[in-house]
Amino acid sequence: VDFLNMRAAGHELTRAEIAATFGEGHQDDRPRPQLVGGVAILPLFGLLAPRMNMMLQASGGTSTQEFASWYRAALANPAVRAIVIDCDSPGGTVSGTQELSDVIYAGRGHKPSVTVVNLLCASGAVWVGTAADRVVVSPSGHAGSVGVIYLHAEQSKADEAAGITRTL
Repeated sequence: VDFLNMRAAGHELTRAEIAATFGEGHQDDRPRPQLVGGVAILPLFGLLAPRMNMMLQASGGTSTQEFASWYRAALANPAVRAIVIDCDSPGGTVSGTQELSDVIYAGRGHKPSVTVVNLLCASGAVWVGTAADRVVVSPSGHAGSVGVIYLHAEQSKADEAAGITRTL
């Protein structure tokens, strides 16, 4: 919320501020697709959103657009015999979720696909993960919990004291 308030106030973080806050190269540390014995393993981790940029650095999330390109590449790669979606995600934004789910669903019948719930597959991740041919949940995994949470902070008195009037 603090980050969003800062952005709403028009503040842009410099590269130096981003590096100081999130660490240099943090984005490069995120899991990447792997090919193991003819099986493409695609990580579906963290918050899901279409374009993750700085939010990716903060949350370790997955871009739905990037994941779709990984999935399409695995389908097109003749060395890939099957696709595993390694899921540990609480879900994310509605935007981009149906599009990614549609890409995975369209891959059915071309190559076997399985979503492995390796800890968490909730909300939008359920939407995406269940588009695969099969879903397998690890013994301590959790799948489900589809819903929406919306945070509202009532700050009209603080705005009034600061001389701010908001209109839409």
